[in-house]
Amino acid sequence: MINIETTLVTNCRTRKKQVQIDFEESEWETIEAFHAEVEQLRATRFAQEGQGGSITVSIDRNSGVSSNAKPVDSEALAAMLHRARPFLLQDEPLYFFKILNVLKRRTNHLTAFF
Repeated sequence: MINIETTLVTNCRTRKKQVQIDFEESEWETIEAFHAEVEQLRATRFAQEGQGGSITVSIDRNSGVSSNAKPVDSEALAAMLHRARPFLLQDEPLYFFKILNVLKRRTNHLTAFF
């Protein structure tokens, strides 16, 4: 077992509690791999430069309707989606909800603190 000590903080930041959480070694290795993949996803140009597209629509009584669009860089989007793949596909070991279930199972006893 791997024992982790961390601090839980409520959303409003008014309560803090030092806790210890035990993980099986395989669970901890998966969490570390998940973290490494998250960092690679954050490092994509799409995430770094905030390259999501947008559309702005304005309506004015005198000039009518106008719009402005910021297109998405398809290469940056493709690279980001490739990096996001392990989190989105259920058969992947780093599937987001698999990781979430491990964390929920290992921290379920801590809800009494808050």
